[in-house]
Amino acid sequence: MKTGFKLDSFIGETLKDLDKAEKTVLRRVIAPLTKQIRSNIKSKGLVDDGNLLKGVKFDIYRHTVLVGMAPPAFHGLLVELGHTAPNGAVIPGNPYFLPAFQSTKGEIQKKLSEEWF
Repeated sequence: MKTGFKLDSFIGETLKDLDKAEKTVLRRVIAPLTKQIRSNIKSKGLVDDGNLLKGVKFDIYRHTVLVGMAPPAFHGLLVELGHTAPNGAVIPGNPYFLPAFQSTKGEIQKKLSEEWF
């Protein structure tokens, strides 16, 4: 009977553990941004049926955090940037996303450096 150390199995498990730890750290780091986006939506009175609030999402993909609007908030970008209505009326933008990022950028950088290094 062979008893040996399987290096490939160990490396695979270690990489899985590192990915899990990275995702945990990134979730904690990005939390202030998503919280601020939701707060901006509420404070600007942009809550109607709640779809805009429900649409604030983030995903971690290959060491990158993607933050944005997802279903059911198909209209999120229209609210942020403004648009022209079908009748020709110009609807001005009501930014909630970019101000949230700008106000939490320092906090995110600080948390990232504390958690990561």
